[in-house]
Amino acid sequence: MSLNSTASPPLLSVVVPVHGNLEATRACLAGLERQETAFPFEVILVDSASGGETSSWLASLEGVRLVRLEENRGFPRAANAGAAAARGELILFLNNDTLLPSRTLQKMAGAWKENPGAGALGPSADRVKGDQRIPVEPLEGDPAKVEALAARLERDYASKVEDVAQVMGLALLLPAGLWRELGGFDERFGLGNFEDDDLCLRIRERGYRILIARDAFVHHAGMATFQAMGVDYAALVQRNQALFLEKWKNHPVLAARLLLDEGRPAEALAAARQALLQGSRDPELFHLLGTALYAENQAAEAVQAFDRLLRAAPRHTAGAFLRALALMDLDREQEARRAAASLLTDFYLADAAAARLLSAFAEACLGWGRPAEAKDHFGTALLLDPQCKEALTGLASIALEEGEREEARRLLEEAGPTPLALAMRGAMEWEEGKPGEALPFFREALRRNPLHPPSLSALFSLAGGTEELARSLEELEALNPGEGFDRAARMVREGALREAKALLLSARRKPYRVTDATKVLSSS
Repeated sequence: MSLNSTASPPLLSVVVPVHGNLEATRACLAGLERQETAFPFEVILVDSASGGETSSWLASLEGVRLVRLEENRGFPRAANAGAAAARGELILFLNNDTLLPSRTLQKMAGAWKENPGAGALGPSADRVKGDQRIPVEPLEGDPAKVEALAARLERDYASKVEDVAQVMGLALLLPAGLWRELGGFDERFGLGNFEDDDLCLRIRERGYRILIARDAFVHHAGMATFQAMGVDYAALVQRNQALFLEKWKNHPVLAARLLLDEGRPAEALAAARQALLQGSRDPELFHLLGTALYAENQAAEAVQAFDRLLRAAPRHTAGAFLRALALMDLDREQEARRAAASLLTDFYLADAAAARLLSAFAEACLGWGRPAEAKDHFGTALLLDPQCKEALTGLASIALEEGEREEARRLLEEAGPTPLALAMRGAMEWEEGKPGEALPFFREALRRNPLHPPSLSALFSLAGGTEELARSLEELEALNPGEGFDRAARMVREGALREAKALLLSARRKPYRVTDATKVLSSS
């Protein structure tokens, strides 16, 4: 076996930790041997006390460098040992249960060269947590299927990268100089998990970008080594997550991320501002700051934060997406048009996310008095994602305006039980003089989103008497504690219906466009 063997220092050092799992390792190295690159690279295998047939086979290989460890102390220790022996300008850490299409190394190195300021870079992958994951049909370790998928990604997303908060260690590329500066992976994470989260946070602290090369792909078998060792993977993840959070418990950028994930944008905003005052260089800070500002109905300030984000991380899809939504909310039409067009042409957007963007823009077009344009954008969104609920409800609203009630009903039924679709169906029944049939739609909408404003208003209008309304509000309190429904129920029983309604509508959060956008981007 020979992999671009050279006496001069190679451009790239590929570090592959190994502990048993011989067949997966064979497939991984076969994938490396098939690489088509315009530069030399070396392969460093780190044998973490595999023993038996695996150790014998590794020792027999030619054209690779072998580092032996006397005990298996996990991925971080093995990766560090391999990196210490690396001669390349760049280091790629690669799990041994991965399979690389033939142009993966070329695409990753090319993305690195073309994007200044990168501190770490990873490929798209199938079995991985976070932003790198793309939905694919089962590949079953079949090299032909892997190559076919890689060719499609290279065609659809040629040279596109995405700025993100972190990439995972299954195929992680970074410069050797930065690796030495950082001191490598933190070995407190033992067998592995969260050492890559930790590394990426330290890279961002120095102001570097974290990138996904969207036209590169790695197939990941997923947890093969852990399974072979009989490790309780869930317990390992829980333990290492606790270690990670303990290590960074006073880190304001991480605090802002966790608070946003918990639906606490006001507190996240305070944490992000603290990080600003401390002089944080982390590009992700401005993504979190903009997201928190937008969730707190401060759209103009959110745009300013996202502008700063995109200067530091110019291909940050999630930030650019929310920036476009904020511009639409502010009715800054020309800027919103440019932002949407740039997202569709310059950024990585999977079809479902592009459909969500087009639907949001179509909604804005309705507000700008351009229903024909809105209808076209909703239609394009459905071509990209036939299940796009925002497009279906948007077209239903246009159909109602045009007097096509049966078409509207069909579209709403197809949209399914979303709060907006349910509320629109309830409104149709109400307009047709059937309040008894309308009320269940509004109640179901509130069960799914207890702070849905149209459904709250309808509930106050349609509930049969104050006691029924009060009981409905108490049921909503059980679904969503702490939102004021119990207080509103008491006010209703005291006869203060108008005040109770005002209390709930004024306390409602911004419609969850922030959450919706994040969910679509992360799952598509």
